[in-house]
Amino acid sequence: RGPVAALRGDDGRLALGTGAGLDDLQMRTATDGRPNLVCTYDADASTDDALTGTIYFDARSTDEVVGGLSWQLLWHDENATGGGSGTASTELVVPSKVLGARHFTDGDAATATLGPLGLALSTSVDTESGQFVDDLVTLHLADGTDMVVFDASDPSAGSSLMQSARTDGSTSYALPEGVDVLSVSSITLEGRQLSTSGEEAVSYTFTPAA
Repeated sequence: RGPVAALRGDDGRLALGTGAGLDDLQMRTATDGRPNLVCTYDADASTDDALTGTIYFDARSTDEVVGGLSWQLLWHDENATGGGSGTASTELVVPSKVLGARHFTDGDAATATLGPLGLALSTSVDTESGQFVDDLVTLHLADGTDMVVFDASDPSAGSSLMQSARTDGSTSYALPEGVDVLSVSSITLEGRQLSTSGEEAVSYTFTPAA
């Protein structure tokens, strides 16, 4: 860790040290894109020379991830004549194993894609129909237990929301813990549809697609 300064203890995110000369640590895809992700590092398992942690990708970045990833480090040298800067990248690494996702549907236009670490929901609501606000997202497991993925009444709920693009009625969530996708019998989404004519409570129930 040394020049990287510290890993923030509250959320495990990487904090680059001031004056260290390090500007950014990025993950890049084979096409030089930047996948939608959240990195959480383990301070106890990390050393001065190595960072250990977990990277969470949302469902929309899956195709980019399987094509290969590399790390890119950007830095500058304040003592260099004219202010030097540089970039270094690792070799492209292609994942050796990919955990599959499972697809769910409400029987109409709404769909859900569930992976071991993330969930992507796509409803039939778009900007022309009004705005849809998620209130509660729950996984219902075959053993009768439930896993709450998102609860708007919970102050910490925002930590699970990765991306919201309500122009096409879609939202991505990071799961609070890993899940066996085959153990999930259904998914429910409870929310409100807002429009110029008022507000309406709406719920979706997603079951495994055939």
